[in-house]
Amino acid sequence: MEKWRAYEGQKKIRSGFAAGVLCVLLAGGLIFAGWQLLGPKTVLSDPAHRQKLAYLEKLIDQYYLEDKDEEELAEGIYTGLVYGLGDPYSVYYTAEQYEEASASHRGRVCGNRRDDFTEQ
Repeated sequence: MEKWRAYEGQKKIRSGFAAGVLCVLLAGGLIFAGWQLLGPKTVLSDPAHRQKLAYLEKLIDQYYLEDKDEEELAEGIYTGLVYGLGDPYSVYYTAEQYEEASASHRGRVCGNRRDDFTEQ
């Protein structure tokens, strides 16, 4: 009889553990699905835009004859994203371009104040 009670207790523990794992997985799935449906919408979170980028990359792989530089392609995407704002004052710089631009502006006086690029 004691063995039977021990077996029943283990059975209850296992079924409770399995039910707990199932609940956690279900809740996680619901949270993930809700985040995908209701989460923040950005240009790159839209599946249509990601598909278009993948399609363009496939065309480049198939038809572009020269070697492609993956880093330059990525920088072009970033540049295009900021350019898409249509704001002449919004510009994307690579780290090297930023250093070059800030070096050329150091020490420049702009009106009654020093430029933001001035070293302190």
